[in-house]
Amino acid sequence: MDIQRTNRTIQQMTLDIQLLTLLTSKDNHKFSRYDAFLWLIGHILEGCSNDDQKRTCFTQQFCSNITELSETWHWSRPTTQKFINELIDAGWLQRKRFGNSFAFMLTVSAQAYIK
Repeated sequence: MDIQRTNRTIQQMTLDIQLLTLLTSKDNHKFSRYDAFLWLIGHILEGCSNDDQKRTCFTQQFCSNITELSETWHWSRPTTQKFINELIDAGWLQRKRFGNSFAFMLTVSAQAYIK
């Protein structure tokens, strides 16, 4: 029996946290683009931590710089910068400079997908 491969498009899918945890990379491994996207969205939704005294951020923002993201995701700085720019160009992310860091926020259109 020969199984044919076909491309399938999933319009909307809801995954539970256990499946997402299973699919994501472990802490000491290089993040996939999917992992980095979920990590960044999660941190934006959580907002900046209250103990972050160096930066002033607001709810639904995450403050960081490219070097910190690169180290966390185990990526090069150019790869990290390119990925952030792609998310901005795709209309998912906004970025505002705060000194040596950026405040990352979801765009209004991206927020419509977050429940």
